[in-house]
Amino acid sequence: MVRDKGYTLPLIISYALGAWFIYYFLIERTPQGEFVRFLLTDDAMISMNYARSVAEGCGWVWYCGAEKVEGFTNFLWVLYMSLWHKLAIPPNFTSLPIILTGFLTLWLQLHAIYTLGKKIFSPEVGYLAALIAATFLPLVLWHFIGLETGLLMGLTAYLTLRAVQARMPHFTDMLAAIVGVLARMDFLLIVGTIGGFWSYAQRSYVPLLRLGLPSIAALTGLMTWRLHYYGRWLPNTYYLKVDSVPLSLRLLNGVLTAAGSILTNLPLWLLAGWSLWRKKVPSSLTILFGGVPGIMLAYLIYAGGDDWEIAPLTNRFLGLAYPLLVIAAAATIAAFSRLWQGLALIAIALGVGNRWSIFTTLSPYACPLGQKTVSNIFSVFVPYPLDSLGLPPGSHIWLGPAGTTPYFYRGYVYRDYLGKCDSGVARSSPACYITMRFYQWYAPGHTRLGIDKVLRDSLAKAVFISFKGHPGRRRGFCEAEPYLSLLPQYFVYRAPYGWLRRQLSNE
Repeated sequence: MVRDKGYTLPLIISYALGAWFIYYFLIERTPQGEFVRFLLTDDAMISMNYARSVAEGCGWVWYCGAEKVEGFTNFLWVLYMSLWHKLAIPPNFTSLPIILTGFLTLWLQLHAIYTLGKKIFSPEVGYLAALIAATFLPLVLWHFIGLETGLLMGLTAYLTLRAVQARMPHFTDMLAAIVGVLARMDFLLIVGTIGGFWSYAQRSYVPLLRLGLPSIAALTGLMTWRLHYYGRWLPNTYYLKVDSVPLSLRLLNGVLTAAGSILTNLPLWLLAGWSLWRKKVPSSLTILFGGVPGIMLAYLIYAGGDDWEIAPLTNRFLGLAYPLLVIAAAATIAAFSRLWQGLALIAIALGVGNRWSIFTTLSPYACPLGQKTVSNIFSVFVPYPLDSLGLPPGSHIWLGPAGTTPYFYRGYVYRDYLGKCDSGVARSSPACYITMRFYQWYAPGHTRLGIDKVLRDSLAKAVFISFKGHPGRRRGFCEAEPYLSLLPQYFVYRAPYGWLRRQLSNE
């Protein structure tokens, strides 16, 4: 009889990793080590801007006075953020409740993973699965950077557990499905896959209908509201990432991204695949353990990949499949000796390329721009010091990282030259297919560069653009290159911040 170790130790490990990450990477400090503010990743801070606008009665806009553009894809998560803004927490601390929510969603995920492994296989497999999840950074860090991905990972694990242990979905299961779909629309794929398995296992259409119909109704209501409020059925980011990219190029980039992401986490995929191939996973569950990764791979390819292709996180789409993959991998390594179990855990945790080395080679703290090298590789941007640049209130500011600076520096007119919060850029600015990763053709969500609109705006209004560095051809194809060559005619580069309009710089 194998002793049930529970999942207390994995939970402690994952919480310790989360606390370490928060302390070193989500707190901005002065070079002297003094606290400045809590930060989220820049994409999450875009959602925080919308949440504050909702809380202040300005509507679902980027900032009070901005045009109606849906620059977010996580409706319910923004609504949740807005509740904290109702409490009038000082801006430097409003990110803290969102960060701390990660401890709750991480517990949900680990509890479901452990219980699933224990129920399907044995207490040892449940413990090993929880231990893998606790040391596998993509299953830990997503819970703390401020996006909805951690919540969706937890809900995926929870609904999978319910599909295995319950005969029919209960109200809480339907509520979990609705929450997931309203948090991000593509979660409907997870609901459909798990609901389909549930119906197959019970030889009844009822589970699929109970999960699917309320989720579809919620999604229909959201899309109807969106059409009424924004005049479009889908978020602005859909037109930026999907509609504006040629299908063949998008599918190619999706395939390359999927291959690169699997390669980065090859030990996990190999061990999980071996478990499915050798039928260690019960044949009745193969459709579930193979279906969830399969559907998310297909969706990743359709969407053209994800820009979150960094080893400590991997991408948001395949991340939803990892709770099932770690259980399948645990079923494989449970048969190993203690030594080989330890080596397998280390291999999964490190991945190909040693994701932990990224942290050990960095300066440990995020500090104000211009005072110290910023050590944040998760798009957690410290705000640009607009006050120190002498920009008067009402100035037009063009940003690429469109979340953090608008949140902490109010009183300016912001524009997004990457098009997330600017429908004009997303639809009509020059295409720009460039990437910094060897296995991607372009960076999804960064395929439009509104420099044409920046230059047009600069003739009358624009005084600052956060475009870093000097213009010049980068790897890839960028139709905006001729516009970039004109940039120095109108702006002066002010390292390390960006470009200041010449007229202002000469005053």
